Amino acid sequence: MEIILRKLADIDGCVTLQCKHCEDKFKVNVQEFEDFQGEFMFCASCGLSSNPQDLIFTEDFQKNAQIELENFALKELQKMFGEKNVKGKLKTPKDLYEVNDMNLILKNCCNRQVKINNSANFASTYCPYCGGI
Repeated sequence: MEIILRKLADIDGCVTLQCKHCEDKFKVNVQEFEDFQGEFMFCASCGLSSNPQDLIFTEDFQKNAQIELENFALKELQKMFGEKNVKGKLKTPKDLYEVNDMNLILKNCCNRQVKINNSANFASTYCPYCGGI
C-alpha cells in the first residue's frame, strides 16, 4: 500500500515544517528538504533536533492524510465485500497550497534558505540543517 500526499510549495519553493517540541512553524526549500541526507533537522525557532519526517506533519497535512486513508480503506472494503454491502462516501481531499507568509533569510553556515515568522528574531534563527545560529 502506498499513498502519496503532496503539498505545493509557495512562490519561493518553500514548504512549512512544524517543530514537535515548540510547535512553531518555519519553511525550508522543498528540493533541499527532499535532498537532505542527515539524520536530524533542527527547528529554526528553538534549535531542538528532530527526525526530518517528524517535521512535515502540519495540521492541514494530517487532515488530508486522514481523508486519503479513509478513502483507501473504503475502496478496499468495497473490493472485498462488494459495493452493495459496504456503504460509504468518498471524501475529496483539499488541494494544499503554501501561503507566502514568512520572511526569507539565508543561513550562511550551510548556504541554505529558511523562512521564519515575521515576528521572529532574525539574529537568533537556527539553521534547520546544522543547528547553527
